[in-house]
Amino acid sequence: NGLGNPGYLGVAMLYIRPQGNQREVYRQLLLNNARVLFSKFVLDADGDIWVRAAILRLRSVFVPEKLKHIMGAVLQAADHWYVDLLTLATRG
Repeated sequence: NGLGNPGYLGVAMLYIRPQGNQREVYRQLLLNNARVLFSKFVLDADGDIWVRAAILRLRSVFVPEKLKHIMGAVLQAADHWYVDLLTLATRG
């Protein structure tokens, strides 16, 4: 079918477990996961928030030169998400 396994480019901690407004923070993460390409929020056992950058390897389409562009987009989005998470977590 031409589809390979997902290729994971990296995982980085984005935010420690929110102390306030935790339910809303996690709800927003789920909503973002449904909309965002190339990255997803994941939680560890302590409730810390990580961002995982991933791409789907298309055997006939993946172009390694696009990697810099993809990672730049993920980093830019992570900066934006951090500010939003900080705002949400400090409301509660």
